[in-house]
This record gives sequence, structure tokens and C-alpha cells, in this order.
Amino acid sequence: MKPFYLLFVLFLFSCTSTTKQRTTENTSTSIESTSELNEDGSIRFPDDYEKIGKWYDTRPGCGTIITLAKQMDSDNYLLLHEFSDGSYSMEEAVVTKENNLTKFRLKEQIHLEWYIIESNGDLSMYSQNGKFGTALAF
Repeated sequence: MKPFYLLFVLFLFSCTSTTKQRTTENTSTSIESTSELNEDGSIRFPDDYEKIGKWYDTRPGCGTIITLAKQMDSDNYLLLHEFSDGSYSMEEAVVTKENNLTKFRLKEQIHLEWYIIESNGDLSMYSQNGKFGTALAF
């Protein structure tokens, strides 16, 4: 029973974010100029950023909305995770092109993970152990 309990605890920790910038709507902490919300309640990117894509992570227990945005006059990118509990994280991302697909990762990451925008628009999520999920484009 103990090995199962240990695996369950590890699973729970893998679904939580440890980023420094994670916050909730109920706190006064803001990330740069993102303290304002859009009409639909989503987090607003700074005005000089345009959205590249938006995806919904349908894995059990996640329910996360992932959005990638690019600064219009530079090659700076931001990656936003909006979690089902109302908290979010917004971090800088590094974007590259590989085999005509867009690949990106967090600029400063704790875990080795990256994302690939597939030809159908969905977002595949990878780690050093291989593909671990797909988020649906919307």
C-alpha cells in the first residue's frame, strides 16, 4: 500500500505549479501590467503583445488554459497558464521553429519541458521522458 500512496502523492505534486509568479485574483500581486482582466475574466497581456495561440489542457485534474503571446516590436514571448482554481502564472518563453512547427519553452524553467504547436493547431507537451499531454486549440 505504501508504494501506491507514494505514487499518489508524487502525482499530486506534479499537478501543482512552483513558479514564483503564480498568484490569484484575490491578491494585490500583479505581473507587470497584467493586473487588469479582459471582459471574459481572463488575464490581460500587456498592450504591446499579440496572442499567438490559446489552448485548453483537458488532462484530469488540470483544466488549465495556456496562452502564448508575442511582443509586437521584438522577439519577446510570454506564456500564460490560467489554472482552474483562479490562479495564474505568466513567464517569458523562448520560441524556435523545428520541422515547420513552432516549439517553445519557458525561458527560466525548473523542469525540462517544452511545447510544440502541431499542424492541426493543438499543443503537444513534452518532457525528457517524452510526450505527456495534448492541449486542444480554441
